[in-house]
Amino acid sequence: MTATFQELLNKYADRLRESTIGPGQPEAQISQPVAELIEDFSQELMGTVATIHREVPFDDGSVRPDFGVRVKQLITGHVELKAPGTSLDPATYAKTSHNAKQWQRLKHIPNLLHTDGKEWRLWRYGEMVTESPARFHTADIKKHRGAAEFTANFEGMLRAFLTWEPSPIYTV
Repeated sequence: MTATFQELLNKYADRLRESTIGPGQPEAQISQPVAELIEDFSQELMGTVATIHREVPFDDGSVRPDFGVRVKQLITGHVELKAPGTSLDPATYAKTSHNAKQWQRLKHIPNLLHTDGKEWRLWRYGEMVTESPARFHTADIKKHRGAAEFTANFEGMLRAFLTWEPSPIYTV
C-alpha cells in the first residue's frame, strides 16, 4: 500500500513529537524523524530509494552536514539540521557565530536541505530555491496532535531536492 503525502506528514509529525519530548540534544532529537521522512517520501511517493548517510563531508571536508542523501548510487544532496527554533536565515546570524561560520562553508553545497524540523529551506549554491520556506504549521512540536499542516510548497521542495542531479563535466 502506498501512503499519501498527508499520511507521511502525519507520521512525521508524530515521530517528531515523540522524539522531541524525550531527553537529548534538540538538534539530535529531530535527526531520525527527518531522515525517515526523506526515505519514506522517496520510496512511497517517488518509487525510488533514498539512503541517508550520517555526517558526509562536502568537497574538501571543511564542512560536514548532518546527512548525505544517496539516490541511484550517487550523493544527490546534503541535509543540515538545526535545533528547533533556530533561525535558518543566514542574514540573521551574528558575523562571528558558529552558524555564520558554518554557513560560509554550507553555501557552496549545490543541493542543501536545511531544517529545524518545522521550517525547511532548499538551497542551491547559497541561493534559496523557493520564494519562501516550507513550514509545518504547529505552535509547539512537543504538543502537536492531529493532522500535520504544511505549506503547499513542501512536497515540491522535497521532490526537487531528491531529483537534483549534478551537471555533467565535459572538460578536464
